[in-house]
Amino acid sequence: MQFLTRRLVSGALSFLLAWNSVQAHPAPNSIDSLNRCLEKSIGNQDALVQFPFEPGFYELDVNLYNLNFNYTPFAIIYPRTAKQVSAAVSCAAIHGRKVQARGGGHDLTNKALGHVDGIVVVDLRNMKTVKLDLTSGLASVGGGATLGGISRALHSQGRRQIPHGASASVGIGGHATIGGLGMHSRLYGAALDVWMEAEVVLANGTIVRASESKNSDVFWALRGAGGSFGIVTEFTFQTYPEPQQVVNFQFTLTSKDSSKLGDFFKIGQEIMSSDKILDRRFSTTAVVQKDTLTFSGAFFGPKDDYLKLNLKQRFSGAQNVTETFELTWTEHLERLFEATEALFPHQQYFDSLGTAIDFATLPTNDTIDRLFQHLQTQDPGSDEWFGLLDYYGGALRDVETSATAFPHRDLAYLFAVYVVTQQPTTRKTNEYVDRAILEIQDYAPERYLNYAGYGNLRTPAPQQTYWGPNLQRLKRIKSVVDGKDVFSTPDGVKLSR
Repeated sequence: MQFLTRRLVSGALSFLLAWNSVQAHPAPNSIDSLNRCLEKSIGNQDALVQFPFEPGFYELDVNLYNLNFNYTPFAIIYPRTAKQVSAAVSCAAIHGRKVQARGGGHDLTNKALGHVDGIVVVDLRNMKTVKLDLTSGLASVGGGATLGGISRALHSQGRRQIPHGASASVGIGGHATIGGLGMHSRLYGAALDVWMEAEVVLANGTIVRASESKNSDVFWALRGAGGSFGIVTEFTFQTYPEPQQVVNFQFTLTSKDSSKLGDFFKIGQEIMSSDKILDRRFSTTAVVQKDTLTFSGAFFGPKDDYLKLNLKQRFSGAQNVTETFELTWTEHLERLFEATEALFPHQQYFDSLGTAIDFATLPTNDTIDRLFQHLQTQDPGSDEWFGLLDYYGGALRDVETSATAFPHRDLAYLFAVYVVTQQPTTRKTNEYVDRAILEIQDYAPERYLNYAGYGNLRTPAPQQTYWGPNLQRLKRIKSVVDGKDVFSTPDGVKLSR
């Protein structure tokens, strides 16, 4: 978005009327005071702070990702420095307002808008610098950088890379602070596993450096539950050399028989179940749609090593097979980004829900049969739907569950269902999605954790499913560094009562 000054010259009455839709209604002098404080925090640059009464606020600034979740922030600011972030957080905290950071704004339930009206949103899009130190291999990355921007900058500066997700427009801030999973995680771990240090603004506006040796409790919490503890204005990542060769593959089965699709899925799960001996350079994802199941992915090595996996033989039932050899790293990434952007909804009504499948809870063949019967025979309320499996394991399993706030160290795969609708999503669609997740959980949801990236606002207090055995330590740290719950969402880390 091009930042144009959209300030209107308006009287006090029109200013106050702009907050009719905001839940909290402080006294007019408090509203005026916060308004002035936020403007001062970014140097009185009108284009860097926007309010609901200004034209284009909802379309250009709020810019909903999921149209089902419509919230009105008190203000959205666009700082350019950590000091400006600090000043804005201090303003909000002093005036009793909640704060959330926004990077790419891709959260499935618009968490960056706080899940309530009246918060202050700190949009970091102006803080996206990427600098690579070729001697150490460390990269300094601004909190508002996108995954596409990071990967392209690291390539151009030194042909280096970090593990991350598959969408170019996702922001690193929301991504790395809940895990940072992606197609490269079996080989290198999650983004948070190569995250060495953070510059972070805390709830009182203090700017600190956090690492394993400095403010270590804060750093531990940031790596898995970051949005509840601060705003990361700069990341320091350890980078890796780009793989010299990449193989892309795709195996697709089309059938109106749900049992055949289920059997095809079982082949993929059988491959994944051999994770401990499976070449970590192999990674795959599966997409199920009406009458179709596709396993696609990459092998980060030469053709001869890839062929040893015998994937074509194992997926022999596939009617459509594509194998592309000797791709460069950038060719692989750009194809991955393009495919992801085409699949996922953006600025639409949609419902989604996911679950974490550990190696200890892999679904049985009967469970898979029931899942595919549900997906293929029940009505989701829309023709536009898909199920998504992302395979992990590998390097994730090298790290102890308690090493970071991110608890998913025995993760086999994430499974999620998405349904896109033309109008606000109805209960019929919600029930289709909910039941699909219950099917793969064999109707025992208490046995499963959930990735925080698949926010669940229909389940009361989902925090235990996000952070499992690490939740109690998170609560203790929260009470120390954010005792007033400034960085707050309903499904974030909450203070102990």
